[in-house]
Amino acid sequence: MMPENGPELPARRVLIGTHTFAATGEAGRRQAAAVASMRSLRDVDLVDVQFAAEPYRHPDLETLAVLERSSRTVSGVEGPAKPLMSDIFDALAAEARRRRLPYFCFTNADIHISQAAVDRVLGGGGISHVFSREDFDRDGRTLGMELAGIDVFAVATDWWPKHRHRFRPYIAAEGMWDNVYASILLIHANATIENRGPMVRHEAHPRSGETRRNFVAYSNYLASLDAWYFDRWCKYWGGLVELRREGADEAAEHALRQRVFTWPPSLRDRALQAARFVRAACRYYLRPRGG
Repeated sequence: MMPENGPELPARRVLIGTHTFAATGEAGRRQAAAVASMRSLRDVDLVDVQFAAEPYRHPDLETLAVLERSSRTVSGVEGPAKPLMSDIFDALAAEARRRRLPYFCFTNADIHISQAAVDRVLGGGGISHVFSREDFDRDGRTLGMELAGIDVFAVATDWWPKHRHRFRPYIAAEGMWDNVYASILLIHANATIENRGPMVRHEAHPRSGETRRNFVAYSNYLASLDAWYFDRWCKYWGGLVELRREGADEAAEHALRQRVFTWPPSLRDRALQAARFVRAACRYYLRPRGG
């Protein structure tokens, strides 16, 4: 499938971007292992998307220091400076276009991407892809697929500018953004979802003790605005878990995806979402300040 802007985009490389941080201890070991897995891949360019001011520079990745906004600037509250997912995707799309690459990919910084995943993207004929991860323990033993979320997104470069307005500025690592972004891609880009095998992997570890109280009001506000997309994901995930429990085949799972991720919403759903929008805006902008 020819990219929409003509034949000048090469067909055999993908831009993979992540956002690393100054991790130490076990977190540093896991991040280093994931970066090493990225560096072993063929047919990829790798970049680390960072803030324009005082970027963290990972020694094994090219730094793309372009992010101007942070969790603090959009939420208006104090807390750790985290990037915004829409800004990261914007940066990757712009860089992929500059390099004349047909796809850009975002991955969390502790994910191991397989060559099979890269080959799937490059052989996809212009289709975007989302990947769920397989968890494994420190000894490499599988702990099974994690179906509730998405850890790797591969997006067709030419598709992004036309649909970028659908993606709100969620704060990285604050939850729900991956489900919403996946739903948008599955509906509007007819993306494929890869969750039947270990194409991307993640070493399981205890959840961080970092509190989300700083940005919870902002994150919940965006999630309310995107409640219809999130509801699509929840319907899909619930159905998928049931199908896996029953031992259903891939065709049944594909049929579930086709039923759930449809457009446009019904008139009832549109009216309900409009009411949610008004209620969420009133709650957010009239809330007591400071959180």
